[in-house]
Amino acid sequence: MSADGAEALWTFSQAFTSSFQASCTELATRLKVADADSVHSIAGEIQALNKRLTEATGRLPSYDQRQNELQLKALEKSLEELRSSTTGKTKFAFKRKIKIPASASTETATATCSGECTSDTSFNNIYDIQNSILILGIVDGSIMLHNLTNCVVVAGCHQFRMHNSTAVDAYLDITSNPIIESCDQVRFGMYPSELKMTTDQPPLVTENHTEFPFLPQDFSHIRATPSPNWRALEEDKLVHDWPLSETNYTVQLERVLPRPKI
Repeated sequence: MSADGAEALWTFSQAFTSSFQASCTELATRLKVADADSVHSIAGEIQALNKRLTEATGRLPSYDQRQNELQLKALEKSLEELRSSTTGKTKFAFKRKIKIPASASTETATATCSGECTSDTSFNNIYDIQNSILILGIVDGSIMLHNLTNCVVVAGCHQFRMHNSTAVDAYLDITSNPIIESCDQVRFGMYPSELKMTTDQPPLVTENHTEFPFLPQDFSHIRATPSPNWRALEEDKLVHDWPLSETNYTVQLERVLPRPKI
C-alpha cells in the first residue's frame, strides 16, 4: 500500500470510529429512558449502525473493529432488555418434535425452540436450537442466532450474525458479510434457488470462498490468516432437493444435518 493509501485508510478509520462511537453513546443514553413507543425507532437506528460497521469491515484496525462491535452488542442487549420490559418476548416454535434412530449420533431431533425468541420486522433473534432445519425465508432486517448446535439454516436477510454455535450449515441470500463469533464447524452455501420466488440464483459455491458474493467475518479470529471456524459447503455436501419432503422427517434430518465433530 502506498503512503497516500495508508494515510487515507488511517483518516477513514479515525473519522469512522469517532462518528460510530458517538452514535452508540447517544443511543445508549436514549435506551436508558426509552419506552415501548421508541423500540422500533431505536431498533432501526441500531440496524443502520450494524450496516455501517459491516460495510467498514476490512478498512478498520482490528482493535477498533472489535471495540465498535462490542459497543454494538451492548446496544443490542439493552434493546432486548427494553423489549422484555415493555412488551415481553414472543415464543418462537416450530410444529414438530420427532425422534431419529437410536443408532444416530444425536438422540433427539427437535423442531421446537427450547428458549425464548424475539422477532419483529427489524430483528429476528433465535436462541437455543438443536438438531433442526430452520427455513426462515426472506426477512426484512437482521437475523441473529444464538446457541445453535447441529442445524441447517436457510435465510435471506440484510444482516446475519451467529454466536456460540457449533456444526451449522447456513444457506444465505445476504446483502452484507455474515458475521460469526465463538462458533466452530460452520459451513456456508447460497440460498437455494428452489425456495426463491425468482430464478436469478447465482451458481452454487465450491471450496473456493472467493466465489461467494459475501465473505464471512469471524470476530473470534481477527487475523490475516483464514479462519478455521468456517468454510464453504463442498459440492457433495450441498442439499439440492429443496423443498424437503414432509413425508419422512426422520430420514430428512438424518441426511441433511451436519453432525458435530468431537
